[in-house]
Amino acid sequence: MKKIEIYFIFFLFFLLSLIIGNRLFFIQIKNGDYWQAIAKGQQLSLKESVGERGNFFLEDGKKILAKNIKKNIIYVFPEKIEDKEKTAEILEAIFNQPKEEILVELEKNQTFKKEIDDSQFQKLEEQTIKGVSGNEIQKRFYPQNSLAASLIGFVNEAGNGQYGIEGYFDDLIKGKQGFQKEQRAPLGYLTLFSSGEDDLNPPQPGSDLILTLDYNIQFFSEKILKEAKEKWDIDLGEVIVVEPTTGKIISLATFPSFNPNQYQKETDFEIFRNGAVQRLFEPGSVFKPITMAAALEEDLITPETTYEDKGYVNVGGPSIYNYGKRVWGKQSMTNVLEKSINTGAIFVEQELGGKLFLKYLEKFGFFEKTKIDLQGEEFSAN
Repeated sequence: MKKIEIYFIFFLFFLLSLIIGNRLFFIQIKNGDYWQAIAKGQQLSLKESVGERGNFFLEDGKKILAKNIKKNIIYVFPEKIEDKEKTAEILEAIFNQPKEEILVELEKNQTFKKEIDDSQFQKLEEQTIKGVSGNEIQKRFYPQNSLAASLIGFVNEAGNGQYGIEGYFDDLIKGKQGFQKEQRAPLGYLTLFSSGEDDLNPPQPGSDLILTLDYNIQFFSEKILKEAKEKWDIDLGEVIVVEPTTGKIISLATFPSFNPNQYQKETDFEIFRNGAVQRLFEPGSVFKPITMAAALEEDLITPETTYEDKGYVNVGGPSIYNYGKRVWGKQSMTNVLEKSINTGAIFVEQELGGKLFLKYLEKFGFFEKTKIDLQGEEFSAN
């Protein structure tokens, strides 16, 4: 080869290097920010997500009534899968399910999802499978199952609180929406989550709540209601235990109850209602102390005041009898409460008179809402 030809080839390489170098200069140096932004736009995306919902603790701060657990969900889009046979083979090892069963699902050409554990999810992340994607979601979990269920309520599939505390404080305990940066795998089928350190407007967790409930008293209250069902076949029942000096509710139990982890299984929605605040009923003998307190306040009676019980009283209509039509004879006001004597309560109310009795009912707040922090409180205005 002649020298001139060698020089010419060398000159061509040199010229080509200058052109490439000049092009690289414009791409990497002068327009580097632009092309870097284009590349990031292809590799990164913003995903809208919601912060974790707040937890519920008992007053001791140790036992948890409601918390969040993470679930791995796999979404399969058969219409995007080109080789269903090969995909079924890959998914067989991930799902721990026979290939034939998976293939049947794929042949239906209908999108489906499966819940898998962490080890299975890790196997999936190691693969790049067209038409298959994974996501980690939050699910509400109630470790104590049915304990205080009507008080707590539940969270529906849309992530909204329903009934009880979950419903009443939904805005406070619900996590706030935000955005997270994501990095796509080379073919874009699976998503690798970023560390979150440089997220834009990251999602914020909801507030935790510490309840005034006492675990042992709540458990015992519910046990009493279950025993009442077995012994007397009750249809409904409530037990409320209040700390007198503070007004804190340390137990609020209802019957029947349900398991908020499996609320979807309930067919009668009435079971979700908290009878202690969402049903009206005649108070019965529990009203005797109220009547007695009003008369004591007015100095119309003392604990030693007596009356003669004949077993019944006529008050402008059918006779009112004691339980079991018992006749107690001469009894004190203390005896009236101890033995729950109906005629004794009527004696006290007559001492008060209708107007004064009504005045005290108003003072006790019976015609107003208690403003308890639970959903759907009902009250009687008369």
